[in-house]
Amino acid sequence: MYLIVNRKKLDNLNDYVEKQTFQRMSLAEGKLRVNVSNDMNKLTIKVYPSVVDGNPLVQVTDFELDKREKITIDSSNVSAMHLQKNGWSPIFFIKNLSLQ
Repeated sequence: MYLIVNRKKLDNLNDYVEKQTFQRMSLAEGKLRVNVSNDMNKLTIKVYPSVVDGNPLVQVTDFELDKREKITIDSSNVSAMHLQKNGWSPIFFIKNLSLQ
């Protein structure tokens, strides 16, 4: 899962907000929370640096979720800054999915 913004629309919105408030918008202080609930038998996901279930991660980390397990991922300020600068930011991706 990647978080992606439409740069053109964001720039247009930013221009409008700046004209109305004399301030620029910033995504750098934004947070994204994703609740991952596994309804499959087994799921392995790779999570980019963030906060998972209240624990900070500074490295890309794999999580194995059994059926009905869940985790909460809160994006980091580094992810938000990357989103602001580049228009996208990685959150996690499914590494292995067992359908058995």
